[in-house]
Amino acid sequence: MSLFIAIWVKVLFKKQQYNYFEIIILLCFIMGIGMLIFAFFGVTESILNLSMNGFGSLFGVFYISWGIGQFFEGNKLKNTFKGLFSYFLGLFTFAVLTLTGGFLSDKII
Repeated sequence: MSLFIAIWVKVLFKKQQYNYFEIIILLCFIMGIGMLIFAFFGVTESILNLSMNGFGSLFGVFYISWGIGQFFEGNKLKNTFKGLFSYFLGLFTFAVLTLTGGFLSDKII
């Protein structure tokens, strides 16, 4: 999924001089920490029997978009929204291509 997010980050932050592979390394770190956040809230929800999954998901997505925004030009709010937009565009692109590949392989088989 991060490969597709990196494409959109490269498109939306085209004024920056980072190449595709540097963005991939950035996303590996940021999305790894995001997955730890998701896991923490999932484990906490199962131990305490509280419904925290929605808050954990929002917090994780906010962290990922904030991390992308921080990498490009510090703490501008515009970059955080661009990071959020690139995250959702990458997620959407990944989902569409995965579903299309699944449907096409099902039709071929």
